[in-house]
Amino acid sequence: MTMKTRMWWDKDVLVGESVYAGNGVELTFKDRTSFSPDGKVMTMDRVGQTPGGERKMHIVMVRQ
Repeated sequence: MTMKTRMWWDKDVLVGESVYAGNGVELTFKDRTSFSPDGKVMTMDRVGQTPGGERKMHIVMVRQ
């Protein structure tokens, strides 16, 4: 598979669009990643379009 990604800042939110393609299948993901003011928490919301339908993820990472 190949992957093409574009990323940019929308104020304080890192926005990304990724397309994975190969073997006749294409997967598209749109991400919005934000950071807490103290830099200890990163939150990512991802929406993926797959042949099986839309998939959503909400990921929270906390620095130890």
